[in-house]
Amino acid sequence: MILDHFIRHVVEAPDSLAIQDDHRSLSYGQLNELANGAANLLRDRGVPKKGRIPFLCAAKSNGLLAIIAAMKADCAY
Repeated sequence: MILDHFIRHVVEAPDSLAIQDDHRSLSYGQLNELANGAANLLRDRGVPKKGRIPFLCAAKSNGLLAIIAAMKADCAY
């Protein structure tokens, strides 16, 4: 599963570069922390498990963050 692969990188190399675009660079640890916060926000806002989350992101880093957050919240995107 994609999320398992991502978490393995977070554990093994949290300071390694996960993504870089024109707006920012994020390590696996930073990306994981942001994704956890976004996933918690989705749950707090009442998005149900297996719920669908539409999103539009101009920056690659924001798109990847949204995808990981959706997976962590057990939702579809």
